[in-house]
Amino acid sequence: MVRPAGLRRALRGLVLVASALLAACATPCDFSQGDVLPISLAGGKPVVPAEINGTRLPFMVDTGATATALFAESAAALRLPPDRMRNTTARGIGGVSQQRNALVQQMRIGEREMQRLTLPVMTHSRPGSLPMVGLIGADFLGTSEVEIDFPARRFVLHDARTCFARTSPAWSGEYDTIPLEVLPNGLIRLRVQVNGAGVWAVLDTGAEHSTMLRSTAAGLGVPQSALSGKPIGVVHGIGATRVELRMQRFETVQIGAETLRNWPIGIIDLPPGTPFSMLLGLDYIAQRRLWISYAQQRLYVQQVEQPGPRKAPL
Repeated sequence: MVRPAGLRRALRGLVLVASALLAACATPCDFSQGDVLPISLAGGKPVVPAEINGTRLPFMVDTGATATALFAESAAALRLPPDRMRNTTARGIGGVSQQRNALVQQMRIGEREMQRLTLPVMTHSRPGSLPMVGLIGADFLGTSEVEIDFPARRFVLHDARTCFARTSPAWSGEYDTIPLEVLPNGLIRLRVQVNGAGVWAVLDTGAEHSTMLRSTAAGLGVPQSALSGKPIGVVHGIGATRVELRMQRFETVQIGAETLRNWPIGIIDLPPGTPFSMLLGLDYIAQRRLWISYAQQRLYVQQVEQPGPRKAPL
């Protein structure tokens, strides 16, 4: 996926400001603080407020997207002028989307403000019913230490480059530390054990359910009847195609030190060459406190006690 040049320049400016402040940081930062935004689930997607040209709008936080972007109907509704010099080819779960970028004078996410942007415009396979105008992708998220705490409804951007002395979150209680690999396109993947076999899983806040490629499921011994049976629904995403979804429960899914038992995972098809075997979605993420360190390539995970009985995802 092509990154928008205007956003890339704006983010580079944020990094330069952070680097200039580094010399003034004589003590470790208080990482209990940060740029805090409210996060909620809307239509099964994680949404935070952002501003486009001074208007407060809902955006999806999507660690499974490489670029921050607007949906086509949103760009039209906001009457944003097209960038006649640039377009973006986006490849998502629903295929390929290619449209002209939109010109944005100002975008603000928390305390971070960017000006004179050219943002990609993307087609979604469920147009007209989305409770958000666009998505915040890895090109923006990767400039910070990102804390996602759904139980507390908090999304926090910590300035990793200002004070890098602290190497772990200042959380009370126990938490797990899991190695990450940041791919060249900004996606983050981790090694997960499914029924004892190692698979690469991308951490994807934009995915409502954790899913696995059909070919990977077949390699793990899932019978053909389960792989080609009647789908229970479809998965929506970038691109116009809806992808059929089938479900299969796996005996064990080990993520870091935690083992999930009898865990349901969706089975889907994706184009060949996909650099992962699985998407780790909100059915896992929304019940935990996460800290994503792009710079250190680590994921910190803390299990949070939920009020009332805890239900496994469908």
